[in-house]
Amino acid sequence: MINAVGRDIPDELLTDGKEVYQGKFHMDGKAFRKAGPTTIRHEKPQENKLVKTIREACEQCGAHDGMTVSFHHAFRNGDYVTSLVMKVLIEDMGLKDLTVATTSLGSAQDKLADYIEQGKIIGIQSSGVRGRIGEVISAGKLKTPAVIRSHGGRPRAIETGELHIDISFIAAFHR
Repeated sequence: MINAVGRDIPDELLTDGKEVYQGKFHMDGKAFRKAGPTTIRHEKPQENKLVKTIREACEQCGAHDGMTVSFHHAFRNGDYVTSLVMKVLIEDMGLKDLTVATTSLGSAQDKLADYIEQGKIIGIQSSGVRGRIGEVISAGKLKTPAVIRSHGGRPRAIETGELHIDISFIAAFHR
């Protein structure tokens, strides 16, 4: 199918309600159902939520094969949180069939290219992919098509349930 900017989009990518880009105001006024997360209510205060390691945090969050892991980067190419977490999930915990949903991917996350080549990371959803990761994806080594969205398209996809996130990480400092 031809989209609004004249690109031919293969029909096999247009499943589960996905549509081609039909212009910037195509969605104006359309109703959609929001996907809300299931939450657990905690009324009793906890003394401390901090853990000593990334692995302990992953275990407490129920990390498992096939999940989607989300990251918001704030440090551009200085953000190594994505690489650190994925190393723990894949190398230390032995998880596989993971999808990475992140704001952007660059040279700080080059290690993820190895995990794509090994078949441990099977999906990427991002607003940008550069460097070695982009080269590996362009070479067809990612098991599923990479999904590239605008920066605003990411929260919309989460809000509508098109992008389901199992666990999310953000870089933060603790003093």
